[in-house]
Amino acid sequence: MRSPQRQKLGSDPSGLTPGFGSGFVLRKTGALFGPVRLLHHPVRARRTGGARLSPMKRYRNLEGHSGVLAYDIRPDAIAVKFVGGDVYEYTYAVTGRERVERMKALATAGRGLSTYISQHVREDYERKQ
Repeated sequence: MRSPQRQKLGSDPSGLTPGFGSGFVLRKTGALFGPVRLLHHPVRARRTGGARLSPMKRYRNLEGHSGVLAYDIRPDAIAVKFVGGDVYEYTYAVTGRERVERMKALATAGRGLSTYISQHVREDYERKQ
């Protein structure tokens, strides 16, 4: 199957144009598609008291069927992005130090994180974004 050809927009040879703050939009054969979500976004200041958040790392998913897309390990927490786009933050204060450390190890290993969360952590998260 042949992929549609990109149209050039202005002087940008890639066919990409800035989107609505979350990525780029792509014009193909005259149609405008919605914003493309970027998994590895640049580091940005957020409304967190001036703290800067690091980009999320892609989860390796060595078993091939995980619901986890990406994660961000923090000193006393881990943020996990799931396939549906929701990001959950699990902290020492709510989830517990031992379980957060286990989740960090599983995320780094690329195996078992989604299963561990569904079996042992469930609703014990700090916040959902």
